[in-house]
Amino acid sequence: MKHSKSDTTGSPSNSTLGNSLSNYEPIACHLYDELESAAVTGKECAIQYKNSQQQIVEIEDRIADVFQENKQEFILLKSGVKIRLDQLVKINGVNF
Repeated sequence: MKHSKSDTTGSPSNSTLGNSLSNYEPIACHLYDELESAAVTGKECAIQYKNSQQQIVEIEDRIADVFQENKQEFILLKSGVKIRLDQLVKINGVNF
């Protein structure tokens, strides 16, 4: 699966979970591959991530897309939640 959205300009939406562009830390390639695989299979995932208050949130959802926006990488969940990749803690038991 390739990035489905191209870089855009403007500020991130209110539903985006993550810090400013200057603080973005890209994830390892093998972890990115895990996310793309989960998006392709459409299976329900156990997801842990840090919210905007840096609290760990645990949810179960499906990954709809993995994409780049404003030089940052995100996943979009079927529920509509968008999470910046460096805010992920664990997906399906895999530590990020």
